[in-house]
Order: sequence, then C-alpha cells, then structure tokens
Amino acid sequence: MATTAADPVFLDTNILIYAKTALSPFHAAAVAKLTALTTATHPLWVSRQTFREYLAVMSRPSTLTAPVPMATLSPTSAPSRRNFSSLKMVLS
Repeated sequence: MATTAADPVFLDTNILIYAKTALSPFHAAAVAKLTALTTATHPLWVSRQTFREYLAVMSRPSTLTAPVPMATLSPTSAPSRRNFSSLKMVLS
C-alpha cells in the first residue's frame, strides 16, 4: 500500500530493533526506511506494547549484541523521540 505525506505509519518492534542493532542483516534497510519516512514527514506511531517489547528484547543479551543499558533505551531519553507518537489503545 502506498502512503501519502499525510499518512501516519505504525512501526513494529522489529524495525526499531533492526535499526538499533548494527550487526543485524536488516540494519541498513531499517535505518533507510526510518530515514525516508522521517524525511517525508510521516508521523511515526508506536504503541506502548511496542515500547515494552523493544525494551525487553534490547535489554537482554543476544547473538548480535550485548545487553544495552536501560537508560540508553528509554523512549524518554532517546534523542529521536520527537519523531514518534504513542498510540493509545482504548478498549471498550
């Protein structure tokens, strides 16, 4: 599906992890896509669940990286936080 400049884009946990993990085989593609979306002024949306998954995965050791300190992973301390909006899910 093609997007227009006004369309918000919901980001899955995987693209955030790939963009943060330089040794990932998908790192360059994830960074390029996020850069393109940001340059095209798409609002980038993530849910609280996405943030929780990202923090859980990135704060433990894996085959591609050592655990990253929580302070550097926190969405409130990330310099790129201004590019993201939190999607609040309301259950009725």
